Amino acid sequence: MANVYRVQEKHEIAMDLYKKSLEINKKNLGEDHSSVANTYNNMGLVFEAQGNYEEAMKLYNKSLEIKKKNLGEDHSSVADTYNNMANVYQ
Repeated sequence: MANVYRVQEKHEIAMDLYKKSLEINKKNLGEDHSSVANTYNNMGLVFEAQGNYEEAMKLYNKSLEIKKKNLGEDHSSVADTYNNMANVYQ
């Protein structure tokens, strides 16, 4: 649901839902689960869309760290996060 709000540029609603998702996933799955990494990535997309590039990069880095640890350096999800990071610098 948060992704729909993000695409609709309803950033505040999207971020509230991502925060709830993050809290639940961290509690039930642990800090280093891929679902937590995906939520950090999605939150980064919201900050990027708002022009808050510093916060976006912080969250992309958190996501990247978890993904590399769990999936390895060559996984496509890791590449997706690198791509999002590169978009910040465009």
